[in-house]
Amino acid sequence: MSRRLVLILALAVLAAMAAAVAPWTLTTGGMAGSVARQLDEAYGLKVEVLGRSTIAILPIPRVKFENVRIAARDGSIKAEGGTLRGELRWLPLLAGRIEVDEIALADARIDIAGAVQAPNPISALRAFFIAERPGKPVRRLILTGSTLRWAPGWDGALENLQTVANWYTSDERIVLAGAAHWRGERIEVSELIVSPRRWAANKPWPFVVNAGNSFARASLAGTVEGGPDLLVNASGTFEAKSLRDFARWSAIDIPLASLMQAGSVQGRFTADHRRFSWPAAVVHLGKNRLDGSLAIRFDAERPVVSGTLAADQLDLSNFATPFTRARSAAGFWSYEEFGSLTPPVCDLDLRLSASDAQFGAVTLGDAALNLTARANQVEIWLGRAGLRGGTVKGRLALAASGNQVEVRSQANFENIDLAAALADLGHPHWITGQASGQFALEGSGRSPREIVRHSKGHARIAVRDGELVGIGFGDALKRLEKRPLAASLDWRGGRTPFDLAQGALTVTGGAGEIVASMNSAALNAEVAGNASLVDRFLAMKTQVQSSAPALSALPPLVFDVRGGWDDVAVIPDARSLIERSGAAKPLLRIDSLAPVAAPGAVTR
Repeated sequence: MSRRLVLILALAVLAAMAAAVAPWTLTTGGMAGSVARQLDEAYGLKVEVLGRSTIAILPIPRVKFENVRIAARDGSIKAEGGTLRGELRWLPLLAGRIEVDEIALADARIDIAGAVQAPNPISALRAFFIAERPGKPVRRLILTGSTLRWAPGWDGALENLQTVANWYTSDERIVLAGAAHWRGERIEVSELIVSPRRWAANKPWPFVVNAGNSFARASLAGTVEGGPDLLVNASGTFEAKSLRDFARWSAIDIPLASLMQAGSVQGRFTADHRRFSWPAAVVHLGKNRLDGSLAIRFDAERPVVSGTLAADQLDLSNFATPFTRARSAAGFWSYEEFGSLTPPVCDLDLRLSASDAQFGAVTLGDAALNLTARANQVEIWLGRAGLRGGTVKGRLALAASGNQVEVRSQANFENIDLAAALADLGHPHWITGQASGQFALEGSGRSPREIVRHSKGHARIAVRDGELVGIGFGDALKRLEKRPLAASLDWRGGRTPFDLAQGALTVTGGAGEIVASMNSAALNAEVAGNASLVDRFLAMKTQVQSSAPALSALPPLVFDVRGGWDDVAVIPDARSLIERSGAAKPLLRIDSLAPVAAPGAVTR
């Protein structure tokens, strides 16, 4: 064969290959009609091509249709404005038939609102997947740059949808992976395996889900039992880097989510249309690990999240945040109003137990808690817990109505190391002993200060075998016998041991009345006065009397106790010192016998 002939043949082959690779514009609707007929026979979809149609043979036979409209026969699914590309099967093409093996739809606007809002969408889906159609199904569907809308509004659409779905007809599986934007957040699905035909036929089918976004992720695998009521048996993990952010993004109003950090639930679970149930769940809240059972019920008027969980270490410090915010940086009660409070969409009923529970600066041992949230009310029950060598139990209830919040609290405590408990709360070390008592306080308002201003209730406390630190009443009484007028210099810096100190507080309208006493072998003391809960201010008088028989007839030593809660001043009363002084006592009589001037008169 001559070189010229070889060259001509090579050029002819190259020309044929170039013609096969290059797309050719179709002027007739035959190619589009063949693809439309296949999709209609296989899926009941009507395809209309409004733009240009092209075909290419190599390296893979393919067609492209611009500006297409796709719609279900009943109008429930619509897609328009996109570009449809299809890969053709070789064998049917060699036999002169057009069969699409893979379809890619780009830049389309897909609307399935009609399917979602159908009178019975589940029945419609079942009928779609179970129907036997003569057309050849498509092996793969690819969506790029498209929008999928099912409801009006920004949260009723998936934007910038990028996905690949493979349909394996041998085992009736659909395997999907992709990504899209919903509510302004990118969601990535690394793997989703479902079997819609087996579901439509009420047969068991396996499923796998691995999906998430920047702050939440779910990984699930299990089986679904068919039938009128779906039953899911699966295991997996759901985790959120921030439950607060997840609740805000998803619009799932998780109770107390604003007070929680990262969270996750792991374990096997069952689910149907009435409830999700984890019989053996592992729950993480921040650094806390809790084990137990968990359930979400849908058979009540509102969904209910319930569970019984136990932990070795449980940090509930985040739940103390609203109480710390009740005071301003200057130490006063906050004027900031709560505003209108929106109730969560579900209720909460959790029973928690922990060997050590941290609540702010307070540590509780062997704590048993019951946390409930219903509509506009939150309650925390502390069944019994150890606190600094003693025990404590109590209840806190918060109820909201519009922008009003009502607070009710009560507690009982026994044999608590008072000095250690005050140190935990950051208060000065001014008293020691074993404390027992109870209190009940309530109030309502639109701000923390208003709640305190409307507060009412009572409190009682008894402290045994303790000391007042920094106040030496005993030493002052001893020195008082020799130098009464100098006693004011002697009481500071000492200690006053006592056998029993007890007191009572009655609160009405944010103002409290205090009555207290202290007894020991050396002295007795009586306290009476007032406390302003609103301004955090004390104004009391303390009368100290020696227990010695020889000194019991003498006038008591009186102290004024006055000042803010964080800066209380204890000042001896000058009149009581003078009354105990033989030399200065006549001065009181002279003062009492002095004439009283009439109003407006001038004395000389």
